[in-house]
Amino acid sequence: MRWGIDISRYDDALSDAQWQMMANNGLSFAIIRACHGVGYTDPLLSRHVGQANKYGIPFGLYQWVDITHNVQDQANYFLRLIETYRPKCAAGDYEQYWTDWAAWNKARLGGGGEVPVMPAEQINAINFAYFTHMRSALSIPLVSYSGAWFVNKYCPQTAAWLGQSYLWLAGYISTPAQAVGWDEFHRIVGNLGSPTFPKGINRWDIWQFSASLPIIGLPQMDLDAIVSEQVFKNLFVIPKIYEPIGGSTGKARVIAANGLRVRVAPNLQAPILRGLQYGTVVEIVEVQDGWAHLADGGWCVAQWLQILAETPPLPPADTTAPAAITNLTAVPGTATGCIDLAWIAPGDDAASGTATRYLVRYSTRPISDQAAWEAATPVTNDLPTPKPAGGAERMTVSGLTPGTTYYFAVRAQDEIPNLGRLSNSPAAIAKAPPPPPLALPRNGKVIAGIGLRVRAAPDPQAQILRTLPFGARVVVVEIREGWARLAEGGWCAAQWLELLTETQVIPPPTPALPRKARVIVKIGLRVRAAPDLQAQILRALPFGAIVNVVEIKDGWARLSDGGWCAVQWLEMIE
Repeated sequence: MRWGIDISRYDDALSDAQWQMMANNGLSFAIIRACHGVGYTDPLLSRHVGQANKYGIPFGLYQWVDITHNVQDQANYFLRLIETYRPKCAAGDYEQYWTDWAAWNKARLGGGGEVPVMPAEQINAINFAYFTHMRSALSIPLVSYSGAWFVNKYCPQTAAWLGQSYLWLAGYISTPAQAVGWDEFHRIVGNLGSPTFPKGINRWDIWQFSASLPIIGLPQMDLDAIVSEQVFKNLFVIPKIYEPIGGSTGKARVIAANGLRVRVAPNLQAPILRGLQYGTVVEIVEVQDGWAHLADGGWCVAQWLQILAETPPLPPADTTAPAAITNLTAVPGTATGCIDLAWIAPGDDAASGTATRYLVRYSTRPISDQAAWEAATPVTNDLPTPKPAGGAERMTVSGLTPGTTYYFAVRAQDEIPNLGRLSNSPAAIAKAPPPPPLALPRNGKVIAGIGLRVRAAPDPQAQILRTLPFGARVVVVEIREGWARLAEGGWCAAQWLELLTETQVIPPPTPALPRKARVIVKIGLRVRAAPDLQAQILRALPFGAIVNVVEIKDGWARLSDGGWCAVQWLEMIE
């Protein structure tokens, strides 16, 4: 049984010497990650391809199929890399079930939280659409990668078509804790048996049998076996180099999802003669340096044409528009002049698939019919890329007049473009700027049920000067970092004050002095030489003692017979 490896940027430690070691010990093939979704090319793709070529290892390329991206865009992105690197075969990696990458990564790293899962029907529809697109576009063998864990738990429907291509299954064997030598490794490979099959599947062509089998002299990596010598030849020996149009002339179909430009000459700078829609059948009379010369004049990029054995009927016209969005919501945003919108993705064909784009408009009147839609203002910035049907969409509309009420409507559009019907038209008020600073001084009322401590400074560790009872009236002369400075001295937490609207400022109470007072602290009250907790203690007054207060300053009372004590522990009496 032949063995191989599959590698990506996570295998950045493979040196030339290790490639040579593997080649010397029977490495027969490599499957290299080319890309992920749309726009992400594996950063080590060129290096891995170069090393495989250097040591004579035939290779295939694979793409992670992202169910949150447009299917045709993903396939076309992969096809461009296939044309550049010329693999022997190409594979689609079908194992994604989540719709939120941030939530999945958080859970994967132990952060917990719920991971949104796409319904099995949608997962199957997206992956099958990718599969059929690649199968029609490729001139090299197509391989499908998945595993029993994914098929059985998240998408049993894929079992109906995975076997229509070469099948690459993941199912790991138990591995020894210690690194093994090459003799033991070859014994393990020779006695593998078969992987665990998904329900509904009973065959395999490539088996990713380990991600952790330690081999002396090598880092841990994904290891694969191939079922037979004939399958190995079919995938890695017999296939010709990929040619997007088969290297021949004749009838061909346009497979570029967004259409194909025909130019005056085989040059991207040449003037454009016309555009060809997806599915258009043309006649090729010549192929030159990646350009196809058409019978009715002009040149186009050959990779976007698929040679046909005979002229087929045109694909059926797509007349099904995306469904109307009925759950659009609008709320004031977090920034001035903004409103946040949210809705559920409708799909490409009614409520299935993935739409191509969204159209969003707003008005100061409800957008309830086509005339109102035409009169509304289009939103051109920060429009989200549509998610598959059922996905949660969010966006922020900015640049609105603060404090103004706006109505919104959203419509989805497919690639034809069929335009979905009008959504519901919710309204929201654009976020207004924060109110101006409070005019001070202002009257305030204590709303803390157990009373409110007044401190010598705006600091929870500062000296307590006194306690204000619930409902007490004060005058606030300054607010700073959540603290209120009172006209009669001291600071208290501003959250426990209700600022009143009356304009008349209540003057601080000024009790008539001298005045009799009773000590109300049970353990007695210390009298100090000055109004300071660090001042010398002159004497102590017992609970209930009667004293004569001649002055009150900053929470301290001066007694007629000398000394100062904390006024909060005195009860004024007649």
